[in-house]
Amino acid sequence: MARSPTKEKREKSPKSGEERKEQPAHKCCVDSFTAPANAGPRTVTRPTAGSRKAGQYFQMLASFKNETLPSPKPQPCQCTCCEYRQEVKGFFKLNGRKLRHMLTGGQSLSETVWREDGFRIPINGVMTDLHFGHRDEHELPDDRYLPRRADGCTYSGNDYPGLTGAPGAQFEIDLQFRGSIIDTCSGKTVQTKTWSLKMKGRLSRRSRYWS
Repeated sequence: MARSPTKEKREKSPKSGEERKEQPAHKCCVDSFTAPANAGPRTVTRPTAGSRKAGQYFQMLASFKNETLPSPKPQPCQCTCCEYRQEVKGFFKLNGRKLRHMLTGGQSLSETVWREDGFRIPINGVMTDLHFGHRDEHELPDDRYLPRRADGCTYSGNDYPGLTGAPGAQFEIDLQFRGSIIDTCSGKTVQTKTWSLKMKGRLSRRSRYWS
C-alpha cells in the first residue's frame, strides 16, 4: 500500500537551517564592568610651549568569572571567552573646520557610524594597528589583561581622547563612545556601556575660555 502524503512529510529529515546549533563548550561571565571609570576632569593641557591639548582621561575596567574545569555545568564560565571592545563616533573641529581623524585599518572617524577605536604605534620599526581589548594583539600599558593577556580575568584600559592645536585656537570636540564585553566563544555581546565627551571654546588652560 502506498504511504500517505502526511506520513511522508512527517518522516522527512529537518532542513539544515532548522537543526539545533551546537553550543560552545564555555562562555563569558562578567563579574564587573565599568566604563568610563576614574574619569578625570575635562582639561586643556600644555604638551609643548606652542601647543595646547583639550580632552579627558578615563579608564575601562572589567573582571570576569572563571570556573574550575572539568565542570558539571553545560557551559562553565571561562575568562578566555571574554574580551573588551571600544567603538567611537563624532567629530573634532579646529578654527571652524572639521578635522579628519584617522582610526585603524585606514578608516577615519565618522559622525554617524560606530567604528572600532584603536591606535597606530611603531613596533620593531613597523607602524602597527592595535585595538582595545584584543587578546591576540600586542599588550601595552594602556591595554592589559591581568595577570596574563592570554587568559587573565581582569581587564584594564586607559584612554585620553582629545584635540591638539595652537594656543587660543577655536575648537570643538563631540565624541560618543561604546564599550562592550564580547563573548568570543559564542560571538555574542554580553554587556555594553555608552558615554560621551563634549568640549568647545578656545584652547587655553584657563577654563573660563571653554565649556
